[in-house]
Amino acid sequence: MKWVHYHTILIRIVGKMLLSKKKIKINKEITVSHNMSDRTGKLIKQLETEKDNWLDGIIKTRELVLSNLAMISHIPALAFKEGKMAATLIERYIAGGIPEPHIDDMNNAIGEIPGRTGEKNIIIFSHIDHRADINTTNALTITKDRVIGQGVPEDTIALATMITLPDVIKRLNLSFDNNIILLASARYHDRGELEGIRHFLKKNKGKFDYAINLVGTPIGTVNYSSLSRTRCDITCDIDVEQTTPWGKTINTSAIFVMNEIINRLCSIPLPLHPKTVINLGKISGGDRASSISTKTVLKIELLSEDDSIMTKVIEDIHDNCVDIGAKYDVTIDCDFFGRHRAGGLTYSHPFVKSAVKIVNLLGYRPIITYNNSELAIPLTYSIPSIAVGITTGVFSSSDQGYINIDPIPKGILQLIMLLYAIDGGYCDA
Repeated sequence: MKWVHYHTILIRIVGKMLLSKKKIKINKEITVSHNMSDRTGKLIKQLETEKDNWLDGIIKTRELVLSNLAMISHIPALAFKEGKMAATLIERYIAGGIPEPHIDDMNNAIGEIPGRTGEKNIIIFSHIDHRADINTTNALTITKDRVIGQGVPEDTIALATMITLPDVIKRLNLSFDNNIILLASARYHDRGELEGIRHFLKKNKGKFDYAINLVGTPIGTVNYSSLSRTRCDITCDIDVEQTTPWGKTINTSAIFVMNEIINRLCSIPLPLHPKTVINLGKISGGDRASSISTKTVLKIELLSEDDSIMTKVIEDIHDNCVDIGAKYDVTIDCDFFGRHRAGGLTYSHPFVKSAVKIVNLLGYRPIITYNNSELAIPLTYSIPSIAVGITTGVFSSSDQGYINIDPIPKGILQLIMLLYAIDGGYCDA
């Protein structure tokens, strides 16, 4: 009985010790949370005092932003053919007072605004290439309220904002302790697959402390994470003059075979948690109604919250295509490319918190979602990174996409405020 009594006392003592440790841990978490809240509150108070003055100065640069937008919108810059655009951006960097800007071997156009101390390096980036050859589209239209044209919401307004930034900083008479690196990255669209930003960060690994990805729309965007992503082009080729006995008996078309591939893709079991999807993006093939289709191409994109699941889905797609190729005696090629890993920050990171507070201060609602394009690359290198939008508008693959002009100054102000927050140490984890 005594042993039972002592055992009970021991359990109570250990329980109190564990509870005490738990309270200490909770108190520490509460203290950290309060400190972060106090720090963010101090930042917002400082920004509130500067907001109106900065905004007035930025509004005076609006015509320069629109001029830069019109200029770069009319320069041909398909992926892998960005040389002319890069050279033009270098001229704009020089006009903005950036010393010794340069073009690297990937046609990235790079400029640096030196900081007072150069303690940290902040990279601001947007892509340089267009989705389509601008020379084959309708001209850019600038009205009182909108800019209308192909690629404007997705491509050119973010790039125009970035190359105007040195002029904005000079007009506001601002200087920062940290170095600001402006990167107009090449090879974003089509099979470029983000090669420009990949090359630049690989070559300068470990040199950057923060990254800000500029996107055109919508203002209020605060993206800070990415999914595991892979793209794949599935090509089906049929030899009309079949050489095997089995092939001679089939007499099918590439479109028919691709239909079975699609059915197989749709039958691959995908988990809801972690969420995983196969997006059938584009299909092309055939010549005319009276001809047997000898070639079809299906373009797909795979997204998942888990890298290991992505690997399994890639294997399943490959195996199914091999089976169907053998079944119909045709050549099926699966070309997987552009893979990047899942990763990112959390909402609790001071960089994210500061960005959200700034969006609120400017009167917009934060828009938070996954970003599976350029932002994913600096996140892969564990660089604290976010993507922010410049204005409002409507994206369209035709020439009817547009942006609204009025929100642009606030979109630029948001960027200035973020640089101020980083410079003051408010974004440090």
